[in-house]
Amino acid sequence: MEVGTKNPVLDLEALRVSISRTPSVLVILSTITAYIVKVFDKKPASFEVKKFLESKRFYLDFLASVGPALNSALTKKSWLSTNYVTDWWEEYVYLSSRDSLMINSNYFGLGTERIPSNRGTSRIAGYVWSILKWRKDALIDGKVPPIKLQKLVPLCPMQYKRAFGTNRAPGKDKDNLVYNEQSTHIAVFHKNALEFAIDSVQKSEPSEADKINHLPAGTALSREKWASLRDVLKSDAQNEASLAKIENALFHVWLDDEPANVVKPASMVEFARRCLHGSGQNVWFDKCFSVIASSNGHIGQNVEHTWADGAVMLHITEEVQVLEHLMIEYNPETGTILGKDVKSNAKMDILKWNSLEKTLEQISKELSTIADEITNLSLSQLSFSKFGKNEIKKWRLSPDAICQMAFQLTNFKIRNKLSMTYEAALARLFKDGRTETIRSCTTASAAFVKEMLDKNSDNQKRRNALKAAVTNHSELTKHAMVGEAVDRHLFALCVASRGLNMEHEFLNKYKKC
Repeated sequence: MEVGTKNPVLDLEALRVSISRTPSVLVILSTITAYIVKVFDKKPASFEVKKFLESKRFYLDFLASVGPALNSALTKKSWLSTNYVTDWWEEYVYLSSRDSLMINSNYFGLGTERIPSNRGTSRIAGYVWSILKWRKDALIDGKVPPIKLQKLVPLCPMQYKRAFGTNRAPGKDKDNLVYNEQSTHIAVFHKNALEFAIDSVQKSEPSEADKINHLPAGTALSREKWASLRDVLKSDAQNEASLAKIENALFHVWLDDEPANVVKPASMVEFARRCLHGSGQNVWFDKCFSVIASSNGHIGQNVEHTWADGAVMLHITEEVQVLEHLMIEYNPETGTILGKDVKSNAKMDILKWNSLEKTLEQISKELSTIADEITNLSLSQLSFSKFGKNEIKKWRLSPDAICQMAFQLTNFKIRNKLSMTYEAALARLFKDGRTETIRSCTTASAAFVKEMLDKNSDNQKRRNALKAAVTNHSELTKHAMVGEAVDRHLFALCVASRGLNMEHEFLNKYKKC
């Protein structure tokens, strides 16, 4: 489906240029000292002295040997790049991974419980129109103001530029993120065929020659296997052209023939699984994002992780839903879109394929492995309705920090131990920033857990412990957001040590931690 010409994103790029560069590379001594404190912070009263002394010996040797040289290399890299972490982060955390994208990397999102139409084809038509409207307003015409932290500080918009027309192409040793700025079409999956229109799936059925069957399952394989199969596909000119249409699309739409009822927790989990992994044979996991449309109007998404972090996709989704609410009117009885009949000039086509039998046969041999990965996944959903963020804000506490403390308490109740915990903080205050690590398990959170489980404690002591833990967590979050945390610095040191062949046991232990 053709949707318009792509113009340069001038306003977006101008905003990106105005964002501050990544702060200077941290002093290596302060980073490593802070790291050691954080590692042993989770057991302040009884940490293992032997392990601490061993770690101290490693980090002192690191500081006295290869550490300064590696940090100097990072400093030089920071002079030559807008962000000394992001390119390595995308390459080594995402693109170099050889695991399947399904479940391991891609993530899912669900729409709202209340939907404006339960007529599936009408709802997805309105939703896709809203996506394209947002894209035009924000990325082409520059009419959408940038998102700002506390409504004051603009965040780097780099990731938004890659929201459309981006595909993760598999490679033997490393994948490539391919961004097609000239993309003007959408790939629509329905049953066993690929099309370029929202409504045409009800008008005709594909011929046997045009069916792709379980070809999308190739994207659920390990990256080496999919790269090999993809090379075979591209050896045929017709198949290469059809594959290019899939990979160059603005985004994908999967028209699901099954209804979804996300009001009930059990049904919400079922629809969440359809968005996260589907059958393992229907979602094209390489694509920047795929809209999953149920037959009764519920919407979900499957999102490839390399091009952007979850907060970016969440923001786009919220904006799209607002546009749909304001600009699309559905008939309350039939669910169809109200308005004047407009003759569509959309170009529609079913992709053609030549001799897919051998490729499909190779993929068929892996379907049991894909099915096992899906079966081995445990996914649950908790509906908490006693109070929400508005109530927490009345306490003058951070809703996010409250949730993190709840995780710490729950984890201890289940496992009877404290665990090192990762939470992502946005690093988009700086140009091309992605995320930084918040280490949520701290002395303060441990004290809160202890107070909550102490039968001799009282509510006032527990409130005080909670407030102290939340305050400490909020401070950690601020440090992470302004470039004063330790993990991305240590990650960059690990990459530099590998590239310069300057390995050290301290960094090896950090990678395993």
